[in-house]
Amino acid sequence: MSNFYLAHGIQIESVIPLPQLIPTKPASADVSIHFAERDAFPDTHGKKHGFVTVAADYAYFHSEIIGDFAVVDGKHIHICPVPTVETTVLNTLIVTTLLNMLLFQRNNLLLHGSSVLINGKAVAFLGKSGWGKSTLAATLSLLGYPIITDDMIKVDFSPNYEVLVEASFPYIKLWPNSVTALDKDLANTDRIYSLEEKRLLPTERTVTQTQIPLKYIYVLTTGPENRIEAQSIQQSFSLVFAHTYPSAFFTSTQIDLLSITGKQQSHLRNLAKLIENVSVYRLTRPWNLNEIKRLARFIEDDVLSNEGNAFSNSP
Repeated sequence: MSNFYLAHGIQIESVIPLPQLIPTKPASADVSIHFAERDAFPDTHGKKHGFVTVAADYAYFHSEIIGDFAVVDGKHIHICPVPTVETTVLNTLIVTTLLNMLLFQRNNLLLHGSSVLINGKAVAFLGKSGWGKSTLAATLSLLGYPIITDDMIKVDFSPNYEVLVEASFPYIKLWPNSVTALDKDLANTDRIYSLEEKRLLPTERTVTQTQIPLKYIYVLTTGPENRIEAQSIQQSFSLVFAHTYPSAFFTSTQIDLLSITGKQQSHLRNLAKLIENVSVYRLTRPWNLNEIKRLARFIEDDVLSNEGNAFSNSP
């Protein structure tokens, strides 16, 4: 029996339930997730955990404890899980690592960050893992600004180059100290999977608006005080590039991955279109969870000031 979902604006048909995604009625799918036999995959002798083979339209992922997987043509995810694999581990791999690769194959520009809806616009926060992107988005959601995406932002462009984003899935991943900093009861939260400390929390409000215009990007850095600095186009390009997929996920081989898939030029063109049409800021702040609510108000004030205080925030 097939299961149907919506994520990042694409329809997904899956042979296994993916409870992290938004369920939809059966429809013609853009992407299919289905089982495959082990002999359909390359030989894994001596291969380590991770993407073993990557080409323009094919990526093979191997893990001795999870299984074998292939992402093909930006349309298919073949799965051959180990029989003993924990269901939540398998689901997490599919909706993050494998789905991200699939979106990359579809020539989407992907940003490593989280985003919220403020004044009818998407506001994105980019940064390295553990830098507080999700925590900041979760804090702003408590102020009434719905979370659009967590961890990965798929960017689209309208015919007139307006930058657009769509909701990913209605959950956010937080470390335990971030959960408690937001006055949540840690005992009432679920781990992403049994051996992972991060918690999976449902978002406070669901964004139903599609193709939300992305207006502001804040790139997180650390410093002694809260400070927001507008970036030039040249500064923005290098700053944001470091937080795009695959740059933010394949640090040692990022240029090779773009090159061997033949996507260097399209990646850079899409990044240039983004930078030309979005305001980019460097957000410096001390990384102190006790100050996260004050930081959220600081950003709220900055966005609404840029918007001329014309406030509207229907999800």
